Amino acid sequence: MKILLFTISCLILISGFLIERADRWLWVMKVIAPDYSRGVLILDSLLENDGTINSGEKGFDEIADLFRSDIKIEGNPNLIPSISITEIRFEGAGIDLSSGNAFKNITLILQNREPLSGHFNVVSLKEHFKKTYFENSFAKYSDWIFVFGLSLSILSFCYDSKKPERS
Repeated sequence: MKILLFTISCLILISGFLIERADRWLWVMKVIAPDYSRGVLILDSLLENDGTINSGEKGFDEIADLFRSDIKIEGNPNLIPSISITEIRFEGAGIDLSSGNAFKNITLILQNREPLSGHFNVVSLKEHFKKTYFENSFAKYSDWIFVFGLSLSILSFCYDSKKPERS
């Protein structure tokens, strides 16, 4: 029983360690934050190369969610949740000379509305995506998982599996 408890605690320790550093290993990311791993590859590709992603394509929903909160409609803010983004175009890039940051021109094609265009800071967009889909997921509990595993391993050493003697 002591060895089983220690083995389980080691697995929990390793899980906490891997979750904390999951952004370094894609296979770990696919397990703990599948939305992030699905969208980050597509977002990186679209930011590096011009391209379009359409509704229904892999990663579209994750990327579209980044922009939904930024859509503003004058006169009727209640329409925002009902707006349907059907296509996102990444076209052209540049450098903001005042800040030195790279930006990407992005156009949102909306159902039954005029397209919305703007340029977005590439670094901020990637950070926002990571915060939304990775840091707000299971990964925020990695420290607690690690501490739980460590506590369990310490308890496993203190566990005495001797059976009480009968008189």
